[in-house]
Amino acid sequence: MRVLFISNYFPGDLGPLARVLAARPENDVLCASIRQRKDFVLPGVRRVRLKNCHALFGGGESSVSRIWEEVVQRGAGGLRSMQSLRESWGGPDIIFASLAAGAGLFAPQAFPDAFIVAYAESGLKNYSLLPQKLRNAWALMQGVLFLQGNLCYAFSEEERRLFAPQLQGGIRLVPPCVDTELFSKKAAEPWPGNGRPLLTLNAIGIEGPSLAELLKTAHLALRQLPQCRVVVLTENSARSLSLKHVADAWEDACRNRLEVYDALPFFRYRDLLAASSLVVCPGSGEAARRVMLQCMSCETLLMATPNAASFLRLGINMLELPAGDFADAVWAALRNIPPAGHPAPQARTARQNVLAQYSEANVVPRHLEEIILAWEAWSKQNRKQ
Repeated sequence: MRVLFISNYFPGDLGPLARVLAARPENDVLCASIRQRKDFVLPGVRRVRLKNCHALFGGGESSVSRIWEEVVQRGAGGLRSMQSLRESWGGPDIIFASLAAGAGLFAPQAFPDAFIVAYAESGLKNYSLLPQKLRNAWALMQGVLFLQGNLCYAFSEEERRLFAPQLQGGIRLVPPCVDTELFSKKAAEPWPGNGRPLLTLNAIGIEGPSLAELLKTAHLALRQLPQCRVVVLTENSARSLSLKHVADAWEDACRNRLEVYDALPFFRYRDLLAASSLVVCPGSGEAARRVMLQCMSCETLLMATPNAASFLRLGINMLELPAGDFADAVWAALRNIPPAGHPAPQARTARQNVLAQYSEANVVPRHLEEIILAWEAWSKQNRKQ
């Protein structure tokens, strides 16, 4: 069976499916994406680089008309690439595709005989800061691909509700999952200063009062714990620079122990989560939920809003992040963290929960089986016709 993956980023959300399919010798698996992790290899998966483009939702001003125009232009470029691929490789039996920031828009036209499995794409880091009108436009653009899909999936109920009511009934949900072997303390490399308290604040998708409270939290932790280090994760370089500018007014002893990242290499990001004493996630949405699940898999204590994800259990596998002013609550939790090498009870339970219910090894084969059964039924029906 020939299988083509089209995504904004490789391996991304579709990487686990590619890994499982490539492990079966009868499959020929190829992944086409705009961006790729050069240090990340999936055995048996060949990669094709689509034309690289700047981030669709970058730090600059966006408008609905400009986004539509860029998506169609990228779709035209993607179509040319896929037509060349068809001539050199042939046509796939199944295409697993997201809109790929526009590059996958015309995949059904490039491969009209393929079974199309379409996936929502709202986990982009900058997406969470978009005005509502741009989110609605992005969902509408994805709907063009979804209308041509044989199966359509979203990664959460919240994501499914972004689509037009006419489409929502036909969109299935992908269960959340994480690579529990990759995201584990056993697999991680040491983080600089390992053994000292490390507070990680996930500022992706956070702005206004909540962002100011995160900075207040960072400053409080650095002042009260002289050995503590703080890392802040952001969605783009402009946001990172603005946070660093605020921290310039802090005393040297605090500012020198603050790090802000918007583009950590993938494995270093994993190392950071595994080394953290506490990870604070004030946000919600796909980007935030992904961080939460990866943190839990690393057996690292998580502090978040309990209703931000279905897999959160207050006091059992995470701590509550109060609404509004939360700096004191984070400081109290950080002060009571067990010594390095002794995970908090909630962190141990979190890892156990993830292994039992949200491991890629359990979730992905079941999801893939659903797709293969639908493809086989579709193929049989087409042969009859």
